[in-house]
Amino acid sequence: AVAVAVAVAVAVAVAVAVPVTVTDVADRQWWVSEGPPAPTDARYSAPLASTYRRSATDLFELGAGRVAISAAPPAVGVVASDIAFGADRFAAFHQALNLAAAELGPEVVVVDRAGWADAAGVTEDTDWRPDGTHLTEFKAREVIERWLGRVLISHAL
Repeated sequence: AVAVAVAVAVAVAVAVAVPVTVTDVADRQWWVSEGPPAPTDARYSAPLASTYRRSATDLFELGAGRVAISAAPPAVGVVASDIAFGADRFAAFHQALNLAAAELGPEVVVVDRAGWADAAGVTEDTDWRPDGTHLTEFKAREVIERWLGRVLISHAL
């Protein structure tokens, strides 16, 4: 199923961006004169959205017809209590992704893995994300087979 999803995505020139890294929810400082903004500050999400817009634009210039950005769900477990992974940071991250997608039009969508995890009942399941943030390789494949592969193919078509 994974190979089929990849083959179909390549055939219709879809690029999938997965922008989630620790730095996407970490403290940021874009301007020295202003200091690091809090994740709830517009000065945090606007430059982040600009980064995602640039990434999508670069993919279009390389020939992608559509871009699906996979949005990570908030951290859970012990990691969620760490200020660096707080829910406010993930809210700002999702706000930035949604802003970028809205500005780029229907060729760009944000794929809501948090919504899927909630619906599938695996948000708090440590078998899925033992460290509170990252899927295991096996569970990542399962997400593709159970849900994400269909979402990407649907967006491609």
